[in-house]
Order: sequence, then structure tokens, then C-alpha cells
Amino acid sequence: EIIFSRELEGENVIRLPHRMISRKHAVVQWSSDFDTFTLRDEGSRAGTYIQIKKLEIADEDILEMGNFQYSFERLDPRAKTLVIKILEAFTPEKQNLVGFEYSVDFKVKKIWTIGRSESCDVILKDIYVDPIHAEIVWNVEGPVLIVKTSKLVWKRVSPSRTKSEEITIPPFDIEETSMKIRIGEKFAYIKFE
Repeated sequence: EIIFSRELEGENVIRLPHRMISRKHAVVQWSSDFDTFTLRDEGSRAGTYIQIKKLEIADEDILEMGNFQYSFERLDPRAKTLVIKILEAFTPEKQNLVGFEYSVDFKVKKIWTIGRSESCDVILKDIYVDPIHAEIVWNVEGPVLIVKTSKLVWKRVSPSRTKSEEITIPPFDIEETSMKIRIGEKFAYIKFE
């Protein structure tokens, strides 16, 4: 077990002395039974994030793209609809967009694009968002977000101050040999060997 912490010390602790890191922020564990790593947020305020390239969207998932944090809400598998809501804007000039919602209806359109371009279905006017940053498609299980850029897209492991379930990382099939996680504002790499 490896603990990410602002002030704890020990052989299995990675100290990150930063105001955005909680006393006991997150834990990464190796499971030899399943040959996998697990990640758990310990109820931090600033959050623990994993870099994603593809994600099966669940109700209340929280993602960051560029200077925005947004959630997927009111996912209705029968109606094939969901709502994307901007939760936070990290720059003062974008604060007016907080609370804005995009309604996504997969009966109307099978592929929804997210990006900076005026041709996108969900437009995020931000220099850190590519013209077409991601797509959302509906598969048999429900909506899937597919990142279309090399820029980072982050999934928050749990809501603020909420201890998360253990999640297996990587949480999707990847060909890469490492994965980036973010503990508050600090980055860590997990290498798969």
C-alpha cells in the first residue's frame, strides 16, 4: 500500500507538502491475486483524478477538460439521454458558464462532439480544449466518452470529501504501459510491468 499525504511520514508514504493535498489523501494498492492496482480517495477536498482516454459514462461522473469541470447527470438509459453540466470554471472570465447544461439525446444524434469548434455539439470556449476534444457515443451498455486529443482529460474518483470505492486501474483496456493520476494538483505515474 502506498499513501499519498501532505504530512504523514513512513516507508510507504509519498509526501506531497502542498495546501491542496489532504493529510491522508489517497491510497494505491497492488493486488497480487488479480494482478492489478487499485486506487482509493480517502475523502480529500481537492480530489484524486485518473487520466482517461475512454470511459463508460456513469451517472454523476465528474470530468475535467481544459479549464472546466463538469458532470454527467440524469443519465436515462431507456430514453438514451443525459445532461452535461458545467460544475466549475477555473478562470474568472469563464465563471458565467458554471451551471450551464447541455442536453444530449442519442435518439436525435448517435455521436456527440465536445470541443472548442463552433461545429461541436458541446462547445467549450477554452484555449486548453482542442477543436474536437472528445466524442460521446452510445453503445449497448450506454454512453461512452472517447478522447480525440493528446491533451489530458481527467476523471474524478469521488465527490469532494467523500471516500471513494476502490477502483481498479487502469479502469479500461489500454495498450500503454503507464497511467497518470493526479492527487490534488500533483501528478504521479503508475507503470505497469
